[in-house]
Amino acid sequence: MEDLREWFYVVKGVSYGPVSRTEIINSYYNSMLDNNSLVWRGGMTDWVKLSQTDLVINMLVPPPIKKEDTDNSLVWILAFYPIINILLYLLVVKVLDLGILMYFIFTSMFAFLLCFADYKNLGKSGSDTKELLVWVIVTPFFAAIALPIYLFRRAYIFKQNLSYAITYCIIYVILISVSLFLAYAYLLNSRFSL
Repeated sequence: MEDLREWFYVVKGVSYGPVSRTEIINSYYNSMLDNNSLVWRGGMTDWVKLSQTDLVINMLVPPPIKKEDTDNSLVWILAFYPIINILLYLLVVKVLDLGILMYFIFTSMFAFLLCFADYKNLGKSGSDTKELLVWVIVTPFFAAIALPIYLFRRAYIFKQNLSYAITYCIIYVILISVSLFLAYAYLLNSRFSL
């Protein structure tokens, strides 16, 4: 069956088209249209709701889960990753005495596994996650840069607010500031104790 550009649709009182049935269906799945959206094509006497057309037969595959129903538990763990990073440092270097190299390996793999699990979770919800894959892949090598970019891109792609990405950045800046302050205090203390 040929996919002719014969359909028109209305969004916020403005008519768009002509588009193909596939474009109408994709617009439905991307939440640009819903069952109450008005559509029309040649042969119809008036605009009708999308749910009243034969297009609904092609919509038997469920659409992606809506953004408000997306599981964000893993992304919130990622938002607090700078704190988790410090806890891993204390465990790996100070308690287990495995050295700084093992710390970098542990933290890199942990960041990667969290990102990958979140990425797979989003994929299971029916969302298109291809754009996030590059940030998942580079996470083990450049976590400090890749994680905030992943969080901001995720929020943008799924039209969610930026709270988890901003949380990550605020925690990161606070921890860096505290680290610099402690290093400075240590240097001052050691300089005066000589």
